Amino acid sequence: HTPKKNSIKINVLSSCNEIRKEAIKAFAQFCNDCRRCYLAWKAGDFSVLWPPGAFKPPIPPLYNAIV
Repeated sequence: HTPKKNSIKINVLSSCNEIRKEAIKAFAQFCNDCRRCYLAWKAGDFSVLWPPGAFKPPIPPLYNAIV
C-alpha cells in the first residue's frame, strides 16, 4: 500500500475508538484556533490570545522613519 501524498491524516493510536475520535477533534479545533489567531496577526491585531501549546510566529520588526 502506498498512501497518497495529498491526503491529510492524523496518526492517533488508541485501543478505544471514542478516545481516538476525541483526540482528532481536539487537534482539529487546535488547528482552527491557531489559524484564527494567525489571520488576526496578519490583519495587525497582536492582542489575540493563542491556544496553549502553540508556537507564535515571530513578529516582524517595526521601524520608524527618522527624517
